[in-house]
Order: sequence, then structure tokens, then C-alpha cells
Amino acid sequence: MLTIRSPFQPHGPKSTYVYRHANCDYYRHYVTDKLNINLLPITATTTDSDRADAHLTDTINSVINKSTPLRA
Repeated sequence: MLTIRSPFQPHGPKSTYVYRHANCDYYRHYVTDKLNINLLPITATTTDSDRADAHLTDTINSVINKSTPLRA
């Protein structure tokens, strides 16, 4: 059982990405260099699909963090 004795307070303001100031050239080159298009074979198994999905998600998250500024 959990009892919270004080009101919840978030850890400061939430940061958001400012997409209009993203470095699109860096984004394009990063994805081209890092994305492994050979990861998903024609006869893919569920494990292959999961691995390819994780790779795509990690690549996109990484490039967003590197090419898009945050606003606090």
C-alpha cells in the first residue's frame, strides 16, 4: 500500500522539440548512414520484424535528439 503525503509536483517545465528549427540536412544524412536496410530479409520471422522495428525506432529517436533543439 502506498500513501502520498504531499501534493504531486512535476520536476520543472516540460521540454518540447522545436521541429521548425531542426537540422533537416543532418537528419537526412544521419538516417541514410545509420539505417540498416538489410536488417529485414524477404522471409522475415517475427523476431526479424521486431529487431528491424527496434532499429528503426532507435535510429529515429537518436536523430531527433541530435538534430532538433528543445524548448524548456
